[in-house]
Amino acid sequence: MKFFLCFFFAISFALPAAAQNVYIQKNKPQQTAPDDEDAQRQLQELLQEEEQKQQAQKSVQDYANDYYQNCLKQEHPVLKGEDLQLLCGCTSAKFAENMTLKQIQVMNTDTKEGLYQRNRMMMFVYAPCIEFPTHALLLHQCMNDTKVRYTMKHPAKTCECLASGVAQDMKERAPDVIKNALALNPKDLDPLALLMNSNAFESRSRYHTQACIQKYELGFGRQ
Repeated sequence: MKFFLCFFFAISFALPAAAQNVYIQKNKPQQTAPDDEDAQRQLQELLQEEEQKQQAQKSVQDYANDYYQNCLKQEHPVLKGEDLQLLCGCTSAKFAENMTLKQIQVMNTDTKEGLYQRNRMMMFVYAPCIEFPTHALLLHQCMNDTKVRYTMKHPAKTCECLASGVAQDMKERAPDVIKNALALNPKDLDPLALLMNSNAFESRSRYHTQACIQKYELGFGRQ
């Protein structure tokens, strides 16, 4: 839809100018025919410009597709299976939506612009997908806690409840937490570690721990 809107806006601005040129040429002394070549040239330039934009978008999509495939191949001690697939799918889609190929290339350089693009990537690519690594890490920690395994009646349900609740909260809070941190220190940051050490993470973890224990261990609020 955006492509067509840009195309028709460009045509709407270009054609009146071309028509005006034709009118002026028609009314010039010793000129009997409009200069159609100018109008045709302008239209051709617009078409070529839109084609280049399309090709650039295809290149970003190609990058996103390659990124997704490589992401799935990464070995991670915690992030596996469905959580890994969800994170890879989410971030690859956000790359295509929020970054150009040039921005992605600059992101990998040790320059001021490279740092700026890495920060943009954290805000608009990683932060919206933060729930998946958060969920995986919390579930892993909860299920591998000896006290949880031996004292809870339903550790799998309780841990999943905790991980899902905190992950959703962190998804909503991540952009503000990262934005505030970047304002204080714009150097490369670890968004997940930043969230895990935030007051919001601690408070929401306590809340969901109590709520999930009441629901699955004590039976309060269960259907």
